[in-house]
Amino acid sequence: MKLEILNLTKDSNKYVEALSIIGNSHPYYQLEFLDIFYSGLNLARAFVFCDINDSPIIIMPFYLRKVEDFASDGDIYYDVTSTWGYSGPLFSSELSIEDLKYFWNEVDNWYKTNNIVAEFVRFNTDANQINYSGELVNIMNIIKGKLTDIESIWNNYNRKVRKNINKAKREQLYTKIYYEDDITHTIVDLFYEIYIHTMDRTNASEQYYNSKEKLTIFMKNCPKNCAIALTFKDRIPIASEIVLLSNDSMFSFIGGTKSDYFNLRPNELLKHDFIEWGLNKGYKYYVLGGGLGKEDGIYHYKKTFFPNDDYPFIVGKKIINKNIYNELSAKYKSDNVSDYFPLYRKNNFNKKQN
Repeated sequence: MKLEILNLTKDSNKYVEALSIIGNSHPYYQLEFLDIFYSGLNLARAFVFCDINDSPIIIMPFYLRKVEDFASDGDIYYDVTSTWGYSGPLFSSELSIEDLKYFWNEVDNWYKTNNIVAEFVRFNTDANQINYSGELVNIMNIIKGKLTDIESIWNNYNRKVRKNINKAKREQLYTKIYYEDDITHTIVDLFYEIYIHTMDRTNASEQYYNSKEKLTIFMKNCPKNCAIALTFKDRIPIASEIVLLSNDSMFSFIGGTKSDYFNLRPNELLKHDFIEWGLNKGYKYYVLGGGLGKEDGIYHYKKTFFPNDDYPFIVGKKIINKNIYNELSAKYKSDNVSDYFPLYRKNNFNKKQN
């Protein structure tokens, strides 16, 4: 068994081939998806762990970042953070516990010999944090709705959700869902107009704006990984959402609503129609995610669709070189955000808040 480290700007073909061999089509691991964030793939790397036959059995993409503060010994140090969203190791269900232990051991050995100070991992919704060699922290709950049958799902909706869906139907709103060849440039333009309107209206920070060009490339190259819903009033698209698709799950991704139509309740109808579509396609889960903070208003809104389907969003924190970590973090130790990780990157945190 061996661990290989890929540079995704140079080894993209090997990465795509390894994903194909593992056979898990998780959207957050697709090369085109990784390219949307961090302004390209220049920082993107991936661990590929192979069995005794040199066949990939674990893949974990990550970003390798240079630590800007200099340590007293004069060496250059780096840290590792997971890719955006749901990440961590991707593997088949047949993988043994011993294989996972060996994988994390090999990863930690690579960290120690390559001046890695710390690692931060956002794990996915498939319990892939098993046997992690660092600290596991449940930072919030998210909604991972079970897609059982439409009658049970309808009855479990909060009463207000049912009321709003019925209101939308009385107003003759309707939803169309576009998948694979149905996603044309026209559909992407209609989606993107509503999405940008929503980002501007909510004064979203720059990090939440996604490039239409990169989104288009992702949807073109990974047609089975995404679907677009548009909800219409009198043939006018008033709400939109991109949902990402894996082997068994749908992931609410990005979208928006035209503010003039809020009172018609298009969002509830859109999600309800996506649920029906997912059931017909055989998906088992609809991951709505959580809020911007722990159990905030966004989280509680999502919970009205699946009141009983909370799921822990778990992150992993690992300090590889404690002496260097403590040295770099010393000036923040008394700060009121001392739980920020890695602490020496707190300046980045402040810049995002300003």
